[in-house]
Amino acid sequence: NKASDQARADVARRAEKHKEKMEKLRGHHAEMQSAILQGEDEFWRYAVAGDWRALAQVPADVQVDPDLVLEAVRRSAGAALALAPAGLRGDRGFVLRALEATGGRGLPGAAEELRTDPQLIQRATQLRQRLATQQLAAAAAAAEEAPGGARA
Repeated sequence: NKASDQARADVARRAEKHKEKMEKLRGHHAEMQSAILQGEDEFWRYAVAGDWRALAQVPADVQVDPDLVLEAVRRSAGAALALAPAGLRGDRGFVLRALEATGGRGLPGAAEELRTDPQLIQRATQLRQRLATQQLAAAAAAAEEAPGGARA
């Protein structure tokens, strides 16, 4: 009958959804096991790649890796800069790279002398304005393409 066919189809959809989730978990587990086998440093890199907030727990000898921190800063829209070691937060070149990678966000996490630097403030503002302009253009394009949008 129609009700039992509908129930079977619903169960099949749910089973497929759970199957996909399990495959994803198995993949993450395999990646984590590989990172553990490669050593503690690689484990921490994997942890930060999964969640930038793990940067706060990373051992100091791993935390000074500018590429690791920059990736966390990028993924966190700048927030992870506050978790970076003082040497990176006070490095003008690194902070500029972080601003470039985040569309001008992250300056509040920099060392105080850089947070108040007029050139960095100006650059962060320019980058945020550029990001806002890009986001507005993307939103306008999406609205135009949407059913019932400006083109319809």
